Amino acid sequence: MSLLLTEKEERNFDPNNPIDIIAYKRRAKYILSMPYLAYGNADLFPGIPKEMRAIQNFIRVDEQVNKEGAVCRKLIHDKEAIIQNITTGTDYPEFLTNLFKRIDIMEPFDNEWLWFYDWRPLQSGGFDMALEEDNVTTHQTPPGQSVKYYGTSGSKYRVYAKWYSTGVAVDRRLLYDRDFYTIEKDLMRQKQASDRKKAEVAYTLIEAITAGNYPAGRDIVWQAPDPTLMATSDSKYTMSRDAETLNKAAETLVEENKNRPGVLTNSDKTAFHVLVPHQLTKRINNALNYTVQEYAGSTKATGNYTFVLHTTTMLTSSTDYYVGIPKGETVGGSLLNFTRFSEFNKDLFADENAAWESNAFNLGNTEQFTRCKSA
Repeated sequence: MSLLLTEKEERNFDPNNPIDIIAYKRRAKYILSMPYLAYGNADLFPGIPKEMRAIQNFIRVDEQVNKEGAVCRKLIHDKEAIIQNITTGTDYPEFLTNLFKRIDIMEPFDNEWLWFYDWRPLQSGGFDMALEEDNVTTHQTPPGQSVKYYGTSGSKYRVYAKWYSTGVAVDRRLLYDRDFYTIEKDLMRQKQASDRKKAEVAYTLIEAITAGNYPAGRDIVWQAPDPTLMATSDSKYTMSRDAETLNKAAETLVEENKNRPGVLTNSDKTAFHVLVPHQLTKRINNALNYTVQEYAGSTKATGNYTFVLHTTTMLTSSTDYYVGIPKGETVGGSLLNFTRFSEFNKDLFADENAAWESNAFNLGNTEQFTRCKSA
């Protein structure tokens, strides 16, 4: 450190003070940007410590002369990195750099939608989805006859990745005031805005297929209780009707997807995922655990199917919920994950943090979801 600071400055240097760290890094940037001093040029810059020649020589020791006499330099990234660690990137102190990393990997705001989407990294700005017709048939083949081959039929379409950005400017005066709590909250809001946008797009697609373009008559109305003569005053009345509605949704999904390859396994092995607004969480959970007979080991009213409950705050309706078969043709991916780029703006005296990402979403089979009514 004495190479960059005077004796007095070194005595007063506080490694925990972000302002001292910033000043130290700037001093290093200035000195290391000077012309090479190892060959007698130090006298041109009397304010630079002589020891800096040793540092500059250290990062150039691999220079050599080839047969033609020209000077060439090897790529010595490891040695240069030793110097660059204190001269590149933002002027944030180390604890803020660690804060970036911690926030960027924190639990997403709402990631229940990932249970429904087959999410994968993208290799380009989109992907193709095929609308294939299921025309493959197995035939009995007696001796002497050959196999009958079927080609791919149907059409395909392109799903493009969209670009999203979120900007936050962190006022440098917060560093001077040591107001690290506000800095952390600002950066957390940036990450949460990114998570919220992905969830919003994913849920909007699920809700959209149940709107104007949804096949007529596909809504699952609130089913009658079992038994049908159950009194409305019975404490089990609502649970029974909700349970029967869930059963009807699963039955509908089985019938509509039983011949679609890659969507449905056995109805008793396929998990039907239930996406509910938070207002209905307790009610639907009660329906999933409802038993007709009140004794230990009694079969649940929804026992013919396996349901997995997911709660979100981002559905537009508080009275409708959705039952779906995950993955299949519900596909998405990321071309660029949430990535933050930082730059200091001297006019605003703020560090501008621009976060970019690129994602693609597709819901190719409307028959993988049903919308259920609760009244």
